[in-house]
Amino acid sequence: MSINTNKNSRFRTVNVQADANGTEETLYTCPSNCRGMVELLYISNVSSGNATVDVEFNRNDTVTDNGTGQANASHMHILGSKNMASGDFIQFDEGFIVLEPSDTITVTATGSGTIHVDAMITVEEFFLPVGG
Repeated sequence: MSINTNKNSRFRTVNVQADANGTEETLYTCPSNCRGMVELLYISNVSSGNATVDVEFNRNDTVTDNGTGQANASHMHILGSKNMASGDFIQFDEGFIVLEPSDTITVTATGSGTIHVDAMITVEEFFLPVGG
């Protein structure tokens, strides 16, 4: 990948440490003035034991639940209940995910003992035109 300096965009890499057993950590939130293209997602278990890891893509949409009129933002599991041994890592870099404003990527890690799962994401943020 080469960085095109002629585009109205920027690259960001952010990381989070999921170390509270079962606590959902927000890895990335797409800014309200951008669309984002996830180009790299990297998850590593640096715990001394096994960890079960969930990574979710959460849409900030207004989809309703079965016509009840209740907001039900859609989500999908990028990684669902993946058992990772100590030292295991997963790298997603063969495709991309497009994020709309306020969409999020979250990480949750569980296991016995002290849990320490690192997650890193690289996103190209495309600025939305004002008023459009």
